[in-house]
Amino acid sequence: MSLRKFYWSIKEFLSDSHKKPFSVIAGQDGFYEVRENPLGRIVIRKEVVQELDPIQPGFQFNLPKIPGILLETTLAFFRDYCQELESNEVMVTIYYDLRENQYLLECPYQSVNKTRIFAEFDNEYMHNERYVQVLQIHSHNSMHAFFSSIDDADEKAYMLYSVVGRLDQVTPEMLLRVGTNGQFIELPLEYIFEDFMLEEKEMDFPQEWKERITIL
Repeated sequence: MSLRKFYWSIKEFLSDSHKKPFSVIAGQDGFYEVRENPLGRIVIRKEVVQELDPIQPGFQFNLPKIPGILLETTLAFFRDYCQELESNEVMVTIYYDLRENQYLLECPYQSVNKTRIFAEFDNEYMHNERYVQVLQIHSHNSMHAFFSSIDDADEKAYMLYSVVGRLDQVTPEMLLRVGTNGQFIELPLEYIFEDFMLEEKEMDFPQEWKERITIL
């Protein structure tokens, strides 16, 4: 029989008249062990609680891999906005249609400059349970690929996020992560995409996307 008793709040612990020799209370930043006797009460943060199961952080992708042609179309669009005289960030979103079992590539209306994107996400896919918002990809034009503090602040929804940089090179840089509420796990591209090439190639993208871009 365990000598410990677990509580989800201090209030629950204080109101219990049948405490065990050791108590473990869940706090905002982890678990705390409490021991109390005539000497007094001691509270110590527990790095490991042996009675609990070990849990490994991670991510399991439950959808089919994203076809490489969608990424290659996205890269062609990004390169079009990475020119020698003017270079701007742009973005696209990938959705999954649960009814048709296929991916959709969408360019939202957005106002952009070299370092920022202000996108409008109020579209037919956002408010329909048929569609899963899977991935947002934005470009860093000729800059290196990295997730900025602005990205960390903006990317709160539970989904995949990617950034592509050095689009002035034959082979750009690309990073991928999954996150929720400001916490992220980095992922290899091969775990999400299939049959893709990062190297520059002749590729078209829907020209109507340009009508959705406003340069600030």
